Amino acid sequence: MKCEVCGREIPGKPIHAIIEGAKLLVCPACAKYSSGTWKERKRATLTAKTIKPAVRARRRRTNLAEEELEVVDGYGEIVRRARERRGWSQEDLGRVVGEKASVIRRIEREAMAPSIVLARKLEHALGVKLLAPPSEPTIPLAPAKTPTLTLGDLVKIREKGEEK
Repeated sequence: MKCEVCGREIPGKPIHAIIEGAKLLVCPACAKYSSGTWKERKRATLTAKTIKPAVRARRRRTNLAEEELEVVDGYGEIVRRARERRGWSQEDLGRVVGEKASVIRRIEREAMAPSIVLARKLEHALGVKLLAPPSEPTIPLAPAKTPTLTLGDLVKIREKGEEK
């Protein structure tokens, strides 16, 4: 193994030294420049056994549910009132849901709609309902028969005027 400072071959075991904040493996000659030592930790490897199966299954279910939900109207006021009821500042709520206070401010002003994932976090933290199944768009009814002129009608009127 080579020293990470001078590049020489290290006889025996390397020394785990901290030099200017960097953790390095060095030779005994370069160890005099260190400000401390560090211990090497074993790295944990993720396997199928270490990942909980319930987490993976839950992730799949939320993807299906996300397609069928939308944020309710007036979500900003709902979030603000629930936050104030708990006595939290926007920064406190941001810490709880893992977002910046500026994101919470924008959501409360309704300048930004929360994603489905963020809306779920807000629902859980505040104990409110922000997601609902999509409402069907309402199509305005056509007004009762009111006479309207089309281009074809104008052509017919013009032709009648030319015949006279």
